[in-house]
Amino acid sequence: MVLEAPLFSSTIAGLPDSGRQLRAWGLTMQLSLCIESPVIMLLASSLAFVHSKETYAVTRKLTIILCWYCTALTFLAGWTPLLDIVAHQWLGFPRETVEASRVPLRIMLFWSAAIGWRRFLQGILIHQGQSQRLVHGTLLRLTAIFITTVTLARTYAMGGAAIAATAIMVGVLVESVYVTFVSRAAVTAVTDLRCGTESKLLMQKLIRFHTPLAATSLLGLIVQPVVSQYLAGRPNSFVSLAVWPVLFGIVLELRGWGISVQELAVGRLKQKRSTERGIWMFSLFVGLLTSAIVVLICLVPPLMHGIERILNLDARNREIRLALEQALPWCLGLPLSTSLLSAHRGILAYKKQSVLVSAGMVVGIVTLIGCLWFARGTNFPALPTACVALVLSEVVSIAVQLLPLKARTG
Repeated sequence: MVLEAPLFSSTIAGLPDSGRQLRAWGLTMQLSLCIESPVIMLLASSLAFVHSKETYAVTRKLTIILCWYCTALTFLAGWTPLLDIVAHQWLGFPRETVEASRVPLRIMLFWSAAIGWRRFLQGILIHQGQSQRLVHGTLLRLTAIFITTVTLARTYAMGGAAIAATAIMVGVLVESVYVTFVSRAAVTAVTDLRCGTESKLLMQKLIRFHTPLAATSLLGLIVQPVVSQYLAGRPNSFVSLAVWPVLFGIVLELRGWGISVQELAVGRLKQKRSTERGIWMFSLFVGLLTSAIVVLICLVPPLMHGIERILNLDARNREIRLALEQALPWCLGLPLSTSLLSAHRGILAYKKQSVLVSAGMVVGIVTLIGCLWFARGTNFPALPTACVALVLSEVVSIAVQLLPLKARTG
């Protein structure tokens, strides 16, 4: 999944007006991800909750409601002055960047809905032991995205951000159709079972379980707009705002392995195929390995130059390239902290202690905002400061989530 970010950054960087289009694409994805936050955790909720005809029905109903809600928010962002208020007045993006992101947001109108429906069905597939279907769907989506991106980039029928939005929209629609088709047998297997509980009571339980998870997603995805708002108020913001989505995409390539540990933990614990200690050890291994790759990239110049060539950061983008090289070493701890944080979130989700997940995230966001607020009065470089603040926020989140466990075992 995380291969999408460098593909889009590379495509946009190789087209005219790359700086503005990179900023526009960064803004488009930040807003789209925040809007999408209520449906991201539907996979975890579906995996933990759907086990009968009744639980399937209420989870499906909640999924549809959330998908319509996200679609309505995307419409407001793309077709009303809400975009100017949020992006320009609140986040501080230049007006030209805001206008360049309007068309991409309109193209991605049904993006959140397609993802929500897909993740709902993916949870059922994992529950039925068909997780390999997720890999097939991901490969199909990446293929559709690659073909669409290359085709539109060669014709240059639209701006770089709009090309990326079209490609990602095509990709999620293709994958959603595929998952709908291949999950029919899994859905039938679930709906053949009955639990005898009233749907109203089940819906109340599902909402109590899913709401903290959805809030956690929102808080986690607010990170990018928070950092962008900080970067917009710092010197040389045009370069920083263009570099931020590129940097975030590179690090996401490595953090993605750790992020996936959350769903892995829920599935393995539910199927009694692993222990909590096993999950922790695996997440530690993944985190150390991916953090070591960051060290390797920073210490071996040919690797860094190879990544820059892949991302089309040539002489035209010299400022962006230099800022990227300066900031990347400060992301060293992010893959490790993300992996450990995701492992514990998965364990808590399995135990249906999602409130603890949200508590950790709230304190982490407060830490991030506090660090960035303090940094405004200093001469610290903007991008490295943002990277360090992100690492600290995740470490604090882990510590807060562990405190209740220590109190209980002590």
